[in-house]
Amino acid sequence: VHETATPGATSANESAYFHNAYRGASAHFFVDNNTIIQLIPENEVAWHAGPTANHKFLSVELCHFDDTERFIEVWERGVWLAAALCLKYNWDPLNINQLNSHAWVSEEWTETDHTDPIGYFQHHDKTWEDFIDDVCKIVQEAKRSMARLIEKESWKIEKGIEAIKNLSLRGILKDPEQHIEKLKEIDEKSLEWVLFVGLDRIAEKAGIKIL
Repeated sequence: VHETATPGATSANESAYFHNAYRGASAHFFVDNNTIIQLIPENEVAWHAGPTANHKFLSVELCHFDDTERFIEVWERGVWLAAALCLKYNWDPLNINQLNSHAWVSEEWTETDHTDPIGYFQHHDKTWEDFIDDVCKIVQEAKRSMARLIEKESWKIEKGIEAIKNLSLRGILKDPEQHIEKLKEIDEKSLEWVLFVGLDRIAEKAGIKIL
């Protein structure tokens, strides 16, 4: 997890910056107060934290806002995205080798000298431990929610499609049609739909509104 260090720049601004010319750097995701934009596919390497970390980790860049209201929106979306990735890849948020900060990577391999997002969090009276705690809460609640869905709800492709559309409208899922087409192609016994429905319900509880 990083922060952009470009105060006021949105995910769209960051995306445009990295698309307009060769920058010698990149990131998988940019998160602002309204949306999450994915620039690099998760199965490709992004250049964000030195050679070792680049080949080990996905990168999430949190957009920098000084005002508290927009920061909280960024925080909530960043927490949601980190939790969603942990659920998708079965990562443990408490495992530093699966979810970490640029600051930790710099200390671990000394290939960069960045300490983000620690200072950004501190500016808003937050800590890295707070971030991890919030991610853990979302992961735990999502697992409980998905377990209830499996127990109480039979397979309905429409539920998965509706959840994907909601996640897109909440600004936390890009290219909904791609996910919908993939969902339509899987075996009806698959539980992939449960992940989308569970995450949409968690996003609703987290207060991430449909735009």
